[in-house]
Amino acid sequence: MAEKRKFKKRYCKYCEQKVDFIDYKDLNSLKFSLSERFKIMPRRLTGNSKKAQEMVAKSIKRARHIALIPYIVDRKTVVTNPFDNKYINIVAIGRLRNEKGYDVLIKAFKKVVEEAGEFVFAIKDDDTDEIIYEGADLVYHCLVALASKDISPSRIK
Repeated sequence: MAEKRKFKKRYCKYCEQKVDFIDYKDLNSLKFSLSERFKIMPRRLTGNSKKAQEMVAKSIKRARHIALIPYIVDRKTVVTNPFDNKYINIVAIGRLRNEKGYDVLIKAFKKVVEEAGEFVFAIKDDDTDEIIYEGADLVYHCLVALASKDISPSRIK
């Protein structure tokens, strides 16, 4: 006679929902696959299938690459929820806190980084229509970021 299992069988939530693609910008679904130290949780803990785990890992790595998710956790300054819009991991210009005057700058910079990532992925996929679309989005959000700092495009040389 077979012994009873001592643990509950885990099911892949992505297979149940028939998900074909996991978007790297959807941080609400990605945070369940990360530990408290922002490491990717293994399949045996999450219950993901092999295919779903590969999709999750790829989207987390993409989100880390464009600074939506931190690579490491800073032990000195503890952030309660890094997925909140109040905090963003900005590698290029240091860490900005959501204080007075920084709201517009953080949102504009976040959109520029997001659109730059989409532009790079469109170039990688070699889709001409997508490259044009994402390039236009990138230019638009760069102009918004410049306008948030009161810089006119004519000053750029």
